[in-house]
Amino acid sequence: MVIWLVGLSGAGKSTLAKEIVALARERIPNVVLLDGDSLREALGNDLGHTIKDRKRNAERLCGLGKLLDGQGIHVVCAVLSLFPESREWNRKHLKS
Repeated sequence: MVIWLVGLSGAGKSTLAKEIVALARERIPNVVLLDGDSLREALGNDLGHTIKDRKRNAERLCGLGKLLDGQGIHVVCAVLSLFPESREWNRKHLKS
């Protein structure tokens, strides 16, 4: 299962996601947190904050979420959501 927390910058997505993961881990051991900013940094900080780069980062998050979901890992993802096509892709390709 993948849970997406989307919203504007500074809205508290990461804070809420961390709390959800902490609570979930009490009952489900295989839960991971994907944070948009953390993923950007972990993958080498090769993307900026242009619309094109933000879209690429969203695609990476979607793909990683699908990979983990397919292996039975529960994912909580906190990401700035600017692109309706990314949300639609997630609805089609990820378990809910």
